Amino acid sequence: MKIFALNTKLTSYSYPLAKIIISIMVVLFCIFRNHIFTISLKPLNFLVTLICFPVTLAAILCTYISVGELFYVRKNKKKQKIK
Repeated sequence: MKIFALNTKLTSYSYPLAKIIISIMVVLFCIFRNHIFTISLKPLNFLVTLICFPVTLAAILCTYISVGELFYVRKNKKKQKIK
């Protein structure tokens, strides 16, 4: 499965909801990482910040895609119900 690709054939809410939950946890971890663990070396702290920024953006993108998948799941469930 591709995490950053919109899957329009899903019929279960579990996969998009799991992606949303994991993505939100990643974003929260990256935002509050200084409260979880402290890095005393300034260059290393800067490096971790540089790594966390694109990871946070990727997690936010994954969340948006997952929300779109939820709408497709609803649409696909309605199609199954009609058939």
